[in-house]
Amino acid sequence: MEDQEKRKFSRAHFHGNGVLLKGSVQYPVQVEDLSLRGVLISCDQHLQLHEEVRFHLILTHSDIVIETEGVVVHKHGREYGIKFTLVDAEGMIHLRSIMEYNTEDFSGIENELFFLKN
Repeated sequence: MEDQEKRKFSRAHFHGNGVLLKGSVQYPVQVEDLSLRGVLISCDQHLQLHEEVRFHLILTHSDIVIETEGVVVHKHGREYGIKFTLVDAEGMIHLRSIMEYNTEDFSGIENELFFLKN
């Protein structure tokens, strides 16, 4: 079974910039893909599995920054998968918009939101 078939949440190939915050230190990161439940980033900063982090997704050409908290759930080289543990309501609205714009399955996104809510 392929990874995409195992996933409960759709992933959008969304390339952008973000900031990883560890304490008061900020590290620039590149976003490789995104879901309602997490993000795949690449960065030079070394992260540990199960490490709790704060992540800010910076939307280009706007003043919108989606602030999240999460935990590192996998790593491969310079790439790290972060599972969101906290996203505020406004951030979730923006994530939903990004997902709807970058995926073909709008009803799937609705189902994922229902799953998150319950």
